[in-house]
Amino acid sequence: MAEEPIKDGRGITIAFVNTIGNGDQFVLHKDGYPLGNYDVSMNVTRDPTGRIVAQGNQIGMLLRPVFFKTVGTDFSV
Repeated sequence: MAEEPIKDGRGITIAFVNTIGNGDQFVLHKDGYPLGNYDVSMNVTRDPTGRIVAQGNQIGMLLRPVFFKTVGTDFSV
């Protein structure tokens, strides 16, 4: 399994992508909890609950909430 850190614009690691032998990718928050995965055989991206959120490899979209938490942006109404 290959693990690749994902860093924000300041060089701070916010997540990791683990790729297993068949090409599936699992995205983990820097603290270790799952953010979702890409399933190669079905060609879908899933959120941490297993719900399909996109067709194809869209793991970047799983990082949006993590990025906004690290920069301290609050979009609450």
